[in-house]
Amino acid sequence: MKVIFLQHVQNIAQKGDVKNVSEGYARNFLFPKKLADIATTERLALANSQKQQQAIHHDAENFRFQEIASKLKNEIIKINAKAHDDGGLFGSVGAQEISSAMRKQGFDVAPSHVQLPKPLKKLGEYVVVLKFNQEIKGEVRVNIEAEK
Repeated sequence: MKVIFLQHVQNIAQKGDVKNVSEGYARNFLFPKKLADIATTERLALANSQKQQQAIHHDAENFRFQEIASKLKNEIIKINAKAHDDGGLFGSVGAQEISSAMRKQGFDVAPSHVQLPKPLKKLGEYVVVLKFNQEIKGEVRVNIEAEK
């Protein structure tokens, strides 16, 4: 049975994919959970137009992310934090604080794009990895200074 997937099904198909599946799998699992629908010519045409629009949106998003990543390569993001005399912070600086500091400097970066193995807990300069999507990654230098 030929079906169009309405949602991503892990290890099976992405949204919009057209695949042949067994009738039992389709009727007992995919259709009741509204994960797929029977592939008719009308639905195939609609799925193709949606895929084309998604591709255009994906390309535009990739261009924007690439532009942000190239600009951030030469930037230093400064964050002021309360610190002990020995350089340790009273708290920590995480993805949310880094994202907020980048937004203040005009870079639209979500906290989910900031990849930190663990929160930063000392003063100093760090290189932080940004992962915008599977294809586009970047780096930015973050300088944590003591609040005066």
